[in-house]
Amino acid sequence: MTPHETTFAKLQQLPASMLPTVDRFLDSLLDSVEDPEATAPADVNQPDIRDLLRWIEEVENLEIDPQGVARAREHEDEFGEALVEKYRKLGLDL
Repeated sequence: MTPHETTFAKLQQLPASMLPTVDRFLDSLLDSVEDPEATAPADVNQPDIRDLLRWIEEVENLEIDPQGVARAREHEDEFGEALVEKYRKLGLDL
């Protein structure tokens, strides 16, 4: 299983209530990749950072269901098509 597949499988097991925190974290990661100078240390006392650290601990303890990964692979094309359609409805070009 690739690192992407492992990460996606773990994300699928998270409760929806945690996804906004994960989304904000991913945005900050992407921003730091785009701006290598943005290397200020994170304040671990900020609520988002605390939530993220809790999320990381929870994700590390998740077990990956091989059947779930197989089901996800069966629907990979449908997901990709739905994602492209969503972007097009938003007026974005891919």
